Formats: sequence, C-alpha cells, structure tokens
Amino acid sequence: MTMDLFWTSENAATLRLLRTEKGLDAFQVARMANLSAHHVNELESLEPLAERSYFYSLEIKALMGHRLLTLLQK
Repeated sequence: MTMDLFWTSENAATLRLLRTEKGLDAFQVARMANLSAHHVNELESLEPLAERSYFYSLEIKALMGHRLLTLLQK
C-alpha cells in the first residue's frame, strides 16, 4: 500500500465536514460514487471497524474515500 492510499481519522473528519457543509446526507453522497450509505458511514467513522468492514480491502476504502473527498471539494 502506498502512502497515498491510507484513510485517516483526519480524512474521515474532512469528509463529514464537507458533506454537512453541502447539506447532504450519507445516502446522497453514496449515490455520487455508487456506494452504499454503510460505506459512507464507515468512511466518516473516526474509529476503524475491527471485526467487519463494508470494503473488500483497506486500499479500496482509501481509494473510494479520497474519490469522495475530491467530488465534494468541487
């Protein structure tokens, strides 16, 4: 995994802030990137899910999270 493909608590907080600033709920943001609301809620969670993740891998989670950040910053 490269340095760019990490999802941090700072990323999670930024995603939540951008989403709320735009007045969107998790379902609306999920539709922007063909995800589920569960995915968005996991990305916004400040604590990692130890036993279960809605993503197949940490790399996919980070990639989708960064993609959502990019979409919401437009």
